[in-house]
Amino acid sequence: MRIIFLSAFLALLVFPADGASFFRVVEMDLPAVNISPCSEANFSVIVQNIGSDSEYGKLIFRDFPPGLWIVDGGGTKYVYRGGKERFDLVMGAGQIAPGNYTFDIGVAARGSPSNYRRAFVLVERSVEGSMSAVDIAVGPIDEDGQAPIGESEEAQTAQEEAPMPGALAAILAALLGRRLRS
Repeated sequence: MRIIFLSAFLALLVFPADGASFFRVVEMDLPAVNISPCSEANFSVIVQNIGSDSEYGKLIFRDFPPGLWIVDGGGTKYVYRGGKERFDLVMGAGQIAPGNYTFDIGVAARGSPSNYRRAFVLVERSVEGSMSAVDIAVGPIDEDGQAPIGESEEAQTAQEEAPMPGALAAILAALLGRRLRS
């Protein structure tokens, strides 16, 4: 019995009881981050320290979809015990297809276990005034709304005379159907 008390006393001397920080992502200011391809969007994340120690915390991200990235992660901030801190973020998007995407936001802090919160991103079609991938592929357009006529006129007429892929698929389907009947 004395050995148990002595070992417990020595353990407390060697490993003093420390308070711990426990960070978690409490809320985001938007239900989903709305962004267009080749643009940036601002949003905020609020982090709370519900542990017994004040500590520095930094946001961390995982499972990021390709074509999206964080331009400004809000830096590292000191969060007091029981306090909340707001991180203002900037997200960038490249040439990414419109749709719904998700990623995880967590907090890295000394002594805090990792925990993450799911964030939603809605990539919208680009607005009419901006250049899109289709505009870049088509090239310049005249005031009449027509592509300028130049060296590529012969290529355009040759392309118009060629049979469409749908016609080729219809012919192959007819041949396949005929072969299955016999």
